[in-house]
Amino acid sequence: MDPFSYDESLKSECLMEPPQTTGNTGGEGYKELKINENGEIRNVVERVCLQEGNIYSISAWVRLRNESQSKVGMTFRGKNGKNVFGGEVKAKKGCWSLLKGGITADFSGPIDIFFKSDGLAGSEISIQNVRLQRFNKSQWRLQQDQIRKNKVSFQMSFQNINALKGSVISIEQIKPSFLLGCAMNYRILESDSYKEWFVSRFRLTSFTNEMKWYATEAVRGQENYKLADSMMQLAEENGILVKGHTVLWDYKYWQPNWVKTITDPEDLKNVTLNRINSVMKRYKGRLIGWDVMNENVHFNYFENMLGGNASAIVYSLASKLDPDIPLFLNEFNTVEYAKDRVGSPVNVVKKMQEIVSFPGNSNIKGGIGAQGHFGPIQPNLAYMRSALDTLGSLGFPVWLTEVDMAKFPDQVKYMEDILREAYSHPAVKGIILYAGPEMSGFDRLTLADKDFNNTDIGDLIDKFLQEWKQEPVEIPIQHHEYNDEAEGNTGGEGFEEFKINESGGIRNVVERVDLQEGNIYSVSAWVKLRNESQTKVGMTFRGENGRNVFGGEVMAKKGCWSLLKGGITADFSGPIDIFFKSDGLAASEISVQNVRIQQFNKTQWRLQQDQLIEKIRKNKVRFQMRFKNKSALKGSVISIEQIKPSFLLGCAMNYLILKSDSYRKWFVSRFRLTSFTNEMKWYSTEVVRGQENYHLADSMMKLAEENKVLVKGHTVLWDDKTWQPSWVKTITDPEDLRKVTLNRINSVMKRYKGRVIGWDVMNENVHFRYFEDMLGKNASAIVYSLASKLDPEVPLFVNEFNTLEYANEVIGSPVNVKKKMEEIISFPGNNNIKGGIGAQGHFPPNQPNLAYMRSALDTLGSLGFPVWLTEVDVAKCPDQVKYLEDILREAYSHPAVKAIILWGGPEVSGFNKLTLANNDFKNTQAGDLIDKLIREWKQEPVEIPIQHHEHNDEEEGRIIGFSPEISLLHGHYRVTVTNPSMKNLSTSFSLEVTKETGHLQEVQLVIDA
Repeated sequence: MDPFSYDESLKSECLMEPPQTTGNTGGEGYKELKINENGEIRNVVERVCLQEGNIYSISAWVRLRNESQSKVGMTFRGKNGKNVFGGEVKAKKGCWSLLKGGITADFSGPIDIFFKSDGLAGSEISIQNVRLQRFNKSQWRLQQDQIRKNKVSFQMSFQNINALKGSVISIEQIKPSFLLGCAMNYRILESDSYKEWFVSRFRLTSFTNEMKWYATEAVRGQENYKLADSMMQLAEENGILVKGHTVLWDYKYWQPNWVKTITDPEDLKNVTLNRINSVMKRYKGRLIGWDVMNENVHFNYFENMLGGNASAIVYSLASKLDPDIPLFLNEFNTVEYAKDRVGSPVNVVKKMQEIVSFPGNSNIKGGIGAQGHFGPIQPNLAYMRSALDTLGSLGFPVWLTEVDMAKFPDQVKYMEDILREAYSHPAVKGIILYAGPEMSGFDRLTLADKDFNNTDIGDLIDKFLQEWKQEPVEIPIQHHEYNDEAEGNTGGEGFEEFKINESGGIRNVVERVDLQEGNIYSVSAWVKLRNESQTKVGMTFRGENGRNVFGGEVMAKKGCWSLLKGGITADFSGPIDIFFKSDGLAASEISVQNVRIQQFNKTQWRLQQDQLIEKIRKNKVRFQMRFKNKSALKGSVISIEQIKPSFLLGCAMNYLILKSDSYRKWFVSRFRLTSFTNEMKWYSTEVVRGQENYHLADSMMKLAEENKVLVKGHTVLWDDKTWQPSWVKTITDPEDLRKVTLNRINSVMKRYKGRVIGWDVMNENVHFRYFEDMLGKNASAIVYSLASKLDPEVPLFVNEFNTLEYANEVIGSPVNVKKKMEEIISFPGNNNIKGGIGAQGHFPPNQPNLAYMRSALDTLGSLGFPVWLTEVDVAKCPDQVKYLEDILREAYSHPAVKAIILWGGPEVSGFNKLTLANNDFKNTQAGDLIDKLIREWKQEPVEIPIQHHEHNDEEEGRIIGFSPEISLLHGHYRVTVTNPSMKNLSTSFSLEVTKETGHLQEVQLVIDA
């Protein structure tokens, strides 16, 4: 049994034996834990090191030892003494119940997990199979995306193949099963703008107050349903479903004033029966559900006045009056506030069980309403999921009925978390927002301003309304390779031979794909040439509007198969055709086999990136410590601090940094890697022939070295004539050019030897060929040979533009860049050169094609040389930050990429495309993104406990302790072992975590204590 599935395990209720689980487990196996007098256990089940922003889902099987039934909950306690409640279950004596819950970490550091019971002071509980699973936000989101859809396939039988060819199936959703609705109030009757705003969006509502007893019978015997009737008419005329709210309210404060004065139970019973009959008969057949007794877990007015079974009797009457719709119990603080022990999920379930177990109520159609008035803090999604599990365990539909959140800066972000968590839970059948435009008076969740323009939260809700409704789609009918022999129908042709026509495009469509905007499509195919020895073959996507998008290419050969990889990021929805093309002879023939297409939404793509990062940027590390005695082991903690990360996100700098202390401070507080924009280039260091001036470059190098910033040399030479010193451009004698070029190479490389971590040697020598035209076709290879002799220990880069960022690039394509580097290293004497591939990354202001970018990096990395993104920026546009994040995460998740340098800086630096800070050195949004990634890609300091295991080192007589496995980013670390109770126990050592040490790195240490 998987305790992290949604709610199926809870429906098993109480088991005689706890199921065995797999995966990450907590503690030391089976534990008997005795509750002390204040209800908390004396033993820590598990110490967990949290990482801020992650979600920790925890489960444990519990049973009572000496009480028949009691609630058992889990609590998390941090170093500061703060307690966070994580979940609870109704436990029983003699059988095992599954307790589920967790915590969303709003800090990094260790916490202890305790259990507590609300039973007797001497209660004893047994706990087994404590299990913890950590999720980052992307992994949690991927889990959420799995329950609201079905796969559908159509099989069509045609009388002949001509009827099949070109046939298309159009699909349009008429009515979604899941509805995201919104409350409304009487002001909608006073404003056409409010009405138009509402009916253009929502198909589900409830009325805030207009159906309540105090609104319809303010004076005894004088019923007035005018507002409720008018709102019901409006809803029905516009096809909006209504959930009735509410028949009764169990809180005395919200009764009609005249009801509050009643002291005679019999009188109250009579007016209550009249209320139930009046409102329910009036709207019978017009509602999709009723809140029957509102908030009857928190309050008990009718129970106090009419007897303990008042709620159950009211539900019985309601069921007879309207038996075909769910009758809801509607409560607050059930999913939104873990510390409210009155309205807890267990108590809500208990109340509903009392109602349905009342004589005659067994067939009631019940429902659970969780209001969802969230506070202005990070929602605990793990607790929310476990709460919904509990609420859904009866099998009744669960609705979030009044969802809002107090206003604060992260309101939109946290509301998205809440709504996605609810939508992703199988028990949840509907959501109603407690919200509206500004004029409606919903001041917590305001969706539109006074002019009915969306607020940010309004944009979020509109996004969900679109996302949770199936867009119309058209899908082609594909021809498959079998016939219906009884009917004589025909099918596909499997393997295809594609002949290239004179324009270079194939005559046959390999596959028609129906794109969905925003999704990423990864495509692969095996290709070979039939009548040429070698040429490039690429894939092209053609839309119905004739627009072509290039998706990737490979250098194909005759007689053997090459893997062509690429894809497209869809910026529209609709069908496209995939073609192949060759840049070879007009009569080129290619074979294509095993065309494969895989669709990813953004969350799935991001999860794949995170999985790759976990694999290529991190190692599992476990520490084994040998102590002289058990006392030294007990309580010992390992502190881990990263000193130097292996992967660096750097930033270019220019001479303006020498003129501004603020620019310098801004830079050195962030970056440990740089390259100079122009200051090392030949046209900067030798403006006049024979008069070298390295003043700027030397000053910038000194600044970098003083602040421990690594420098990549840029550039020894540039293969574009435009960017030579003016006097070089006038040289016509090849021999003269050879001499000054040799002098330049020796001058700059000897000057900075041992001070740079790599060199761009011949910049942009795929696009340009100035030195090849002047000195011969092997000019680049000879220059790299000389450079390797001058500085053999650092990688020598080819540095090109449009290699990743512009798929339609013909000259600087990944295949051509790779080919250039192969030419350089195959030149005599160059086989041992330490090469490097620099992809500049000057991206245009549109959605980057991440599938193409990934395939391009595959090609660039295929030689085994390090790949760097060397000059990354994105042209200014409304989505600049979003696109930049996509690009940087794609690069970071690729195993060939070893570093990234941004072409950006503060406003004063003059980087006008990627401006990271304004004139006051306050971050721009792009600057906030970069700071976030710098933090994310550097390992946060962590503390982990050392656990005692039941074996000793018999040879040395030492006690052995192990740490839990921890995932650490590659880099250099300082590790310290301390014990708070032993002041003389403090040992530090250095540790390097690298991929070369294997996926699990075990560190052994002897502690003399």
